[in-house]
Amino acid sequence: MMSWRTAVTALLAAVVPFGAVAQNLLTNGSFEAGLGGWTSSGGACSPSAQPAGGTSTGAGAWTAPAPVDGAAVYMGDTGTPGTCTFFQDVALPANVSSGQLTYAAGYNFNQLGPPGAAGCSASVAVTTPANVPLAVGYTQTGSTVSDPLAPRPVLQFTAPAPGATVRVLITEVSCAGGPVGIVGDAFALTTSTSVPALDDWAKAVLALLLAATAATHLRRRAQP
Repeated sequence: MMSWRTAVTALLAAVVPFGAVAQNLLTNGSFEAGLGGWTSSGGACSPSAQPAGGTSTGAGAWTAPAPVDGAAVYMGDTGTPGTCTFFQDVALPANVSSGQLTYAAGYNFNQLGPPGAAGCSASVAVTTPANVPLAVGYTQTGSTVSDPLAPRPVLQFTAPAPGATVRVLITEVSCAGGPVGIVGDAFALTTSTSVPALDDWAKAVLALLLAATAATHLRRRAQP
């Protein structure tokens, strides 16, 4: 004989499908709170959050473009040749190992040294906390031409294990030719978790009512 608990479980499974809801795990992805939540590393680095028309604080002295989201953008800037990193570490939910990064990015270069940009580069990637790439997105290598801020293709990634910590990493390498800098905005790292869609709650209530009716019927049949 089917128990009332079994009846409830069967009815819920039959009528309540689950949908996926994206959860943004990044803090301050549009730099409305300055550089809060992010970490900068490298002695020659001068990152800043700037409103449209603001000026980056390093040797590049670039003018900030209109933001894609909110009122500020990230402006990477460098001084002497060297490597700058700008990143945020994010712990994935315990049962999740994959996700996606959406963002807008651009590139600045200022010819202050010998002609050319040999050795200069800039990129956006999702990595492990040890900077091992999981997925590499927007990249500029040896370019002397600035590139406007714009939304870039979604970056899909898979972490080494569920619940792992991943890093959203901007890397800027200036060279003898001059400073480089990424312009960034609207960063969001999302994963999908299964939850009932809004209209599914009505179905769940109906299922519980049906289950209660079934349970009452089963109890009556079990009585001598």
